[in-house]
Amino acid sequence: MENKENKIPAFFAENGITSTSANHLSNIAKENYMAIEKQMASLEFYQTTVSFIGSTEETVLSYGTSQEMFAHITDWVNEVIACKSLIAYLREAIKAKDRMARELDDYGAGEISELAEQEPEKEEKLTFEQVLDTLSIKERNRYLELETRCAVIGKFIHPDGEYSDARKAFMDKKLSPKQVKENGKDTLIYSYYPNVGEQEIDALFFSLQSEHRKAQAELNGIKNEINRRIDEDWRHKNDTWSIEHEKWANSMVALKERIMREKEVRSKEIENLKIAIPDSLRPIYDKIKKL
Repeated sequence: MENKENKIPAFFAENGITSTSANHLSNIAKENYMAIEKQMASLEFYQTTVSFIGSTEETVLSYGTSQEMFAHITDWVNEVIACKSLIAYLREAIKAKDRMARELDDYGAGEISELAEQEPEKEEKLTFEQVLDTLSIKERNRYLELETRCAVIGKFIHPDGEYSDARKAFMDKKLSPKQVKENGKDTLIYSYYPNVGEQEIDALFFSLQSEHRKAQAELNGIKNEINRRIDEDWRHKNDTWSIEHEKWANSMVALKERIMREKEVRSKEIENLKIAIPDSLRPIYDKIKKL
């Protein structure tokens, strides 16, 4: 335990009284000084009499404070002071003990909070771009070249692409090499003659298609390798985090168990604390104790 939490206020010692006894004595001391204060409140330093006009006989209504009582005033004042001093001391001691018990609720909170902040965090998963950035200039350039090749050829030979459109137009004109259109009084005949052979057109189309597949396969291979590296790195991070987190979790359990044991010991120590009676309060303590 920390020294600060182990510090015992000066109120307590091995020999003394319990908080229950201290509270009981405080109540008795209060009743005692209240009774004395009642007497002090009734002080009259004169005698009161009454008589009829013309009569020399007087009737005493009040004798006031006697000399014997007057002689006790200082004792009364001192006893009230002593009672109130005893009560103040005992109540402060009780509050100190209660405060120690309340503070025990937060015992070890700092250690737990500090360890909680040390909880291992799982590293972030690598992104495709991060791995891509680790490639050499040659590899990165090849990746970009393949990506560009696939994009350009793919767009060119796509069913809606320029080459596909031209190929379809060629086949249409092959099937309909003549086209008649009226232009006012005249009739125009459009004729279409191939300037590239059909086999050449198809051969280039399939050649481009093959090149696209080849480039796409190589590009996919690079992407698959990058994804494999991402997955491998992620598994490693997960495995590392699991081990570290388990260690941390075990440490947290051990810490909480230790703090709980120490709190139990400390709680018993506080519970067993006895309130010491100072020598200056011993006379009034002994007197009140006998009441």
